[in-house]
Order: sequence, then C-alpha cells, then structure tokens
Amino acid sequence: PIFADLVGNEHGILISSSGLFLYSLDPESGELQWRHSLLSCIYEGKKRILADVVAGGGDYQSPPTVSNGKVSVGSPDRFVHVVDHASGEEIWKFETSGQVSGAVTIQGGKVFFGQVQTLGLEHLYAGDGLACQFFLHVAGQGNDLG
Repeated sequence: PIFADLVGNEHGILISSSGLFLYSLDPESGELQWRHSLLSCIYEGKKRILADVVAGGGDYQSPPTVSNGKVSVGSPDRFVHVVDHASGEEIWKFETSGQVSGAVTIQGGKVFFGQVQTLGLEHLYAGDGLACQFFLHVAGQGNDLG
C-alpha cells in the first residue's frame, strides 16, 4: 500500500511505498524507471534481505521531495536519504535519533526535516550532505515554541 503523497514531474512519478522502497515511474508509460530500498539490505537474486529491523514499518512514510535533480525522503530507520532523480542512486544519507515520517523541505540548497516522536515534532535539522546539524528544538518544556 501507499500511504504517502505521490510527487511527480516530467522526469518521473515518485512513490514512497509501505514496503519501504522509493520508486520512480515513467510519467508517459507508467513503467518502472528505478527503485531504491529505504532500508539497508542485500539482494539474493530478486529477494531483498534486510539488515535493519524497524518498528512501525511502512506506517511511517515520508513523501518524497524533488529539487535540483535530487530526491529527498525520510524513513522509519532514522535516516533521511537523498538520491539522484535520474538513477535512484544514493547520494547521501543522514542518521537522526528517531523515525522521520514528515516531508523533507529543501530551501537555499539545504535539506530541512523533522523527527516525529510520541510528543510530536521534536527536532529539525538542516544539511547539505557534507554536514548536518541540530537546528531547532520545538517540543517540550523550557522553550518559547513548545
């Protein structure tokens, strides 16, 4: 099943599936252009063998975001992935301390994303693939946003 919003342009329709794959479909023919596993894995023939065990599974889907030929998406294994829009090859990924199910936003060449915990949005990071940093804490006590 698909729980996240679809994103598309003339290069492809992007789907983040409950099977924790990111797919790109040709917008003209509907044919699969590529797929990228959002979990660390190896393949034995066509069978995907996961290296990660993730609580919650595909219920934690992040819709993909496209900017400058790159696709960004969060995953339940605590990573934000950035892949090449044309090939689906991973460019970089960043590990957070929790599942990332909200949409990733790209502004000024930086990738912004939040981390959803039991009390709501907890962290927001900004990164360019070379360095990621804690950006803003918005949940909890003792701050003017919480």
